[in-house]
Amino acid sequence: MISVIIPFYNSSKYVTDAIDSVICQKIEGIEIIVVNDGSSETESKKCQQIISKYLDVNILYYHKPNGGAASARNYGVGKSTQKYLAFLDSDDVWVDGKLSRQLSMIQGSKSGLVLTNVIVCNDKLESLYNSKKEISQNRKVNLSKLFYGQIVMNTPTILMKRSVFDMIGGFDEGLNYREDHYFLMKSLEFTEMKLVNELLTLRRQREGSLSGVESFEKEIAKHQPFWNKCTENFDNLDAIKAKNKILLRLCIYYIRNGNAEEYQKIIAGNLCTPYSIRVVALFLSKFSPLLQALYIFRNRIRNGNK
Repeated sequence: MISVIIPFYNSSKYVTDAIDSVICQKIEGIEIIVVNDGSSETESKKCQQIISKYLDVNILYYHKPNGGAASARNYGVGKSTQKYLAFLDSDDVWVDGKLSRQLSMIQGSKSGLVLTNVIVCNDKLESLYNSKKEISQNRKVNLSKLFYGQIVMNTPTILMKRSVFDMIGGFDEGLNYREDHYFLMKSLEFTEMKLVNELLTLRRQREGSLSGVESFEKEIAKHQPFWNKCTENFDNLDAIKAKNKILLRLCIYYIRNGNAEEYQKIIAGNLCTPYSIRVVALFLSKFSPLLQALYIFRNRIRNGNK
């Protein structure tokens, strides 16, 4: 019924958690496809050893030259046999019941793609904060929110019909970052997007991952190909506006974490930072402890803690 695609790249430390969370979904006819995307020889052996321990589970293992996560997912889909597709990064985890809740929504529905909300965790899968967003019924609104980073659901939240994946044409292998958001934007051309408004996906935030926050210049460089691709293929999207939103978020992140070197670059106007953002950065830099306190308070509210 469901093929689960797990790209693997030098992540033997985490992949057992990912596979176990798929098995705990208790979905009949589930097919797990692990795609080793050019890992080192040592990591490849470890991955094969881990998979060999699952004797009564339908797990298929493939090895291919390194091509990035999008390439690995597309390769895995090419080997899949089921009507529905789900994607899980090898360092992320699903909550029990995630697939069944999505399956009950997508079956018999016009929608060909269903998402969930996310709990962002540390390396040990301890909750950092809940990332709970809403999805509009309006295609243009969702398109805009995905582009400007207001809808942040990523690939492991997806359950979709294989037929819709084929219409989209798969993940864009020319994008190494935010290829999941571009994929979701493309999906809106062919289907409705729905949301199971529950926290059913655990996203592990680990040092050195692509989703981690890097230097000011590297962060902008990571986003630029995505902005370029989107503005070439969709109307009424503004790359400069998107860049400014990221600059402001980065500024707050760096100030909150006491990274003076990086937020001073923004204040100094590196990479043609607009004057308005430089002024805001300078103002916020004077209140770093307050910003950190507000962030902690916000996360307590998000997580439902007192």
